[in-house]
Amino acid sequence: MSRMTRRVLFEGACASAVGHLYGRHRTSCDPSLETEEGPFFPVEDIPPTNDLTRVAEKESIALGDVIYVAGAVVDFDCVPVPGAAVAIWQADRNGRYRHPDAEGQDLLDPSFSYFGRTLTDEEGRYVFKTILPKPYIFEGLHRARHIHFEIVRQGFDRRVSEMYFPGHDDNRRRRGDDVWRSRDPARRAVLISSRMSEPQRDAFRITERGAPAFCMNFQLSSDLALQTQPG
Repeated sequence: MSRMTRRVLFEGACASAVGHLYGRHRTSCDPSLETEEGPFFPVEDIPPTNDLTRVAEKESIALGDVIYVAGAVVDFDCVPVPGAAVAIWQADRNGRYRHPDAEGQDLLDPSFSYFGRTLTDEEGRYVFKTILPKPYIFEGLHRARHIHFEIVRQGFDRRVSEMYFPGHDDNRRRRGDDVWRSRDPARRAVLISSRMSEPQRDAFRITERGAPAFCMNFQLSSDLALQTQPG
């Protein structure tokens, strides 16, 4: 399959039965937008779990609205990348992070994991179950609700990015988000996730019908790939 054919295949919806089509904001297989870790990158070991709504040895579940976040990781030629370590970290339903530099550490939800990591499957897919984060203000900066990502795979450059949510209310909040407004206006739309349809949810085996699911895809690059990119 040629690279141009792959570009055509990876445009369009979040996922097909094979589970690795690119999101609606992609017009080609271009590198994902790199962002900063932010001030609350976990200082603890990130546990190997894709369900942030539960904490080991606790029967209770996290407070807040349950959501799913899913997508695909592909390489420079839009080929799925299996075995990539995908980590997320985020605020809880009250806008608090689990981090020593964050306020309200004595008010954290003991049943929420706050961060977790998983591996992509043979088709480059990942899935997380978590809760909808709340917007917050930190050191005078207004932040719309978002989730941070780190993707690591041997042979590729580490990718750090973040995901925003679609919808009218979130669009309004982003207009007041100081970090969002600092992003390249020509590219920042790739940071907005898309709502998954029922067939897309089925492709990712998301069966909890009451919980919304959002798609976020990532493309990894390597030094060798960047050196050989045409043009």
